[in-house]
Amino acid sequence: RSSDLAAATLASLLAVAVLVTSMVGTASAQSAKASAYYEDALKQYELNDLPRAAIQLKNALQADPKMLAANLLLGKVLLRSRELKAAEAALEEALKLGVSKSEVAPLLGQVYLQLGEPRKVIDIVSVSGATGSQGCTARGLRRRRPERGNRGLSRCPARLVRAGYARASGAADLQPAR
Repeated sequence: RSSDLAAATLASLLAVAVLVTSMVGTASAQSAKASAYYEDALKQYELNDLPRAAIQLKNALQADPKMLAANLLLGKVLLRSRELKAAEAALEEALKLGVSKSEVAPLLGQVYLQLGEPRKVIDIVSVSGATGSQGCTARGLRRRRPERGNRGLSRCPARLVRAGYARASGAADLQPAR
């Protein structure tokens, strides 16, 4: 009986080992497949073949949904293709998955401006990392309450507020006409 128990235990351990090995092999094969799709998409993007790049990126994300580089590049491709809502979704997904905000924020800012949603641009501005006129303007714009005046900027030196608004007014000129 003990030999039967030992044989059964050994057989079950071997089955688990085979299963784990096949899962690891499948995961690495999926990762290699995703990388190949991504590399091809990058070449297509550089050749300005945006439709093919988008297809290859979607294939890469199907193989590995958490591939950060593919999510970011898909957002760029969709933005250049003027598929703004899809670009917004792809870039927000990239941000959610962990792509650096400093890489995603400028692209999302472009999307929001082209969609006619400039208030969302303010929401993605990182106040904590902004300094000088950028920090004061960002903090002030976030705290600004038209019904209470412009109190959000009251703690910033006037020269920094003027410099920040000069930059902001230049950016407002980039907003598309409605």
